[in-house]
Amino acid sequence: LERFIFDLSKYKLDRIPNLTKISNLYGLNMSFNSLTYLNISSNLINEQNIEVLDFSFNQIKFIERYFFARMIRLKKLFLNYNLLVHIEKLIFKSNNLSLLDFKRNKLESFNEIVFRAEPSSKLEIYLDFNLLKNWPVFKGLVKFINSLSISNQNNEFLTRKSLLPKQLLPNINYLNLSNNSLYSFNMIIYEIIKETKPYLLDLSLNRYELYSYCFMKNMIIINSTLIMFSERKFYSNKQQINSSTWISSDSLEEFCNRNVLNQNNFWQYLFEILFVLPSTEHFVFFLFFLIILVILWIVQLNF
Repeated sequence: LERFIFDLSKYKLDRIPNLTKISNLYGLNMSFNSLTYLNISSNLINEQNIEVLDFSFNQIKFIERYFFARMIRLKKLFLNYNLLVHIEKLIFKSNNLSLLDFKRNKLESFNEIVFRAEPSSKLEIYLDFNLLKNWPVFKGLVKFINSLSISNQNNEFLTRKSLLPKQLLPNINYLNLSNNSLYSFNMIIYEIIKETKPYLLDLSLNRYELYSYCFMKNMIIINSTLIMFSERKFYSNKQQINSSTWISSDSLEEFCNRNVLNQNNFWQYLFEILFVLPSTEHFVFFLFFLIILVILWIVQLNF
């Protein structure tokens, strides 16, 4: 029998119809319907053969943790454009898993994604345009993620109030943390970059300045080969770094060594800490530095 994808999109369905007798079904498209939950009792498809599931553009608010656990051939799962807010745990057991799409929900927390079989080396996970505050937890047999995109999150995402993942993080080829209103390289970000060792690290469209990286760089071992920062341009002796292109870590190191130690850039950095990047930790840093300068000035006067 020829295998096929059953298209049930745009039928205003509020539950999955009974499809268990269709043995040659390898894909199901139920996008643009009225589904509100996914639990075991509502799972009426042939789980052993299913490879592609599209539940995008529904109204799903709840997913039972074992809903996908018996889908041992699952390759692609689309849950984008739903109403998910909290996911306690989801369990997957497919060696073929290559795509998980959770974009544009209302996710505030994603506590655990458990892989009971090692997924494909091409695995891509999309969590963009949600309201996450903490890093999602990956457990089980996942050792490598080809692409992990967590852009456009809550203003508190990866701040000092965020929880640091307690488990070992899988290596990541491409890590997208762009447009997250990140002000500085705090310890949460340090640990994540250090553990995941991304080859491509996208930090564009955040609020911090490249100089802040240069001043903090000794606190972290940057494993990334190519890094993208904000879209601002940085000049030094007619040499320009335009971060609309990827910057190698070696070039970035050279830039830091040549530019940040320059007195003009140093004062520019302090100015931006105080006025461009208003936050408590930056203000405290500036105040501490100012006190040191005053003390040195007083000592100099006494001599």
